[in-house]
Amino acid sequence: MFPWPVYRFPLSTTGLLLTLWLFACTTPSSPDQRIRALIAAGEAAIEAGSLRQIGELISPAYQDPQGHGRRELMALVSMQLMRHANIHLLVQIEHIELEYQQRAKVVLFAAMASGLADVRDLGALQADLYRFDIQVAEEDGRWLVVGAQWRPASREDFSG
Repeated sequence: MFPWPVYRFPLSTTGLLLTLWLFACTTPSSPDQRIRALIAAGEAAIEAGSLRQIGELISPAYQDPQGHGRRELMALVSMQLMRHANIHLLVQIEHIELEYQQRAKVVLFAAMASGLADVRDLGALQADLYRFDIQVAEEDGRWLVVGAQWRPASREDFSG
């Protein structure tokens, strides 16, 4: 029927190929776009439960106001991933403030829910709301998280 070979891929493979192609064609160029891509990658890594992918987004020089370095942060993240199966996030970036060309502050709100195993569980879904103040910096051409603090947030924070 077609003059060229037709390859049949499973739907998941087709979706992955399409996503990779879109990312290849739309490389973020502005610092704002690249920081948003960093946040999206973090969201995807957390939802996938991939400690390795999360670690790739954290600077070796990470330091937060509580005195945690990268190692302590990764231990905390690892513990949360073990305690909560199937983490689901709804992330809302409030603003990105560029301090310099290679440094920025990001304020975002996240609704985090876990334990959703089936669509029938949606009615019982409860999310914890948090505000994150994140410091990011460009290191060797990549934007990475260099510091963060978080606290509980309210529903009003999500409404603007």
